[in-house]
Amino acid sequence: LNIATGAPGSLDLLANDVAALIPGCQVKHDGVAQPVVRLDSTKAKRELGWQARPQRDRLSQIIASVSR
Repeated sequence: LNIATGAPGSLDLLANDVAALIPGCQVKHDGVAQPVVRLDSTKAKRELGWQARPQRDRLSQIIASVSR
């Protein structure tokens, strides 16, 4: 089973999301294209009733926990 969000993911997308959640944070990409990966988690949802939370929701929670 793929345990994933089903949304596209890459290091660049992750860095952009972190920058969007942290005031004043800027991302400087090095020009090397990062592969975008998307896994289908339909079977995990069907078999286990499991569904991932969106990446930005999870990141926001992590950032809030370390910035206290």
